[in-house]
Amino acid sequence: MALTKQSMADFVEARIAAVPLVQGSDNGAALAYRRQVLEALCQGIIDEIVANSELVPITTDSGSAGAGIITGKVK
Repeated sequence: MALTKQSMADFVEARIAAVPLVQGSDNGAALAYRRQVLEALCQGIIDEIVANSELVPITTDSGSAGAGIITGKVK
């Protein structure tokens, strides 16, 4: 499954849903703001993972015309 800011935000939001909203505030606006903050945070995390991930080759296959398919794991 692809890592997206929406899927990560859904995952995180489900775990912080028990955190009480600020008393006396517009709950709809507070929920929308919380979602925006979550998505911004998640996008930053994803960008950091993508920018710093490295594939460690395990096997190679010359493929057609020496295309060189590499499989591996991210370290």
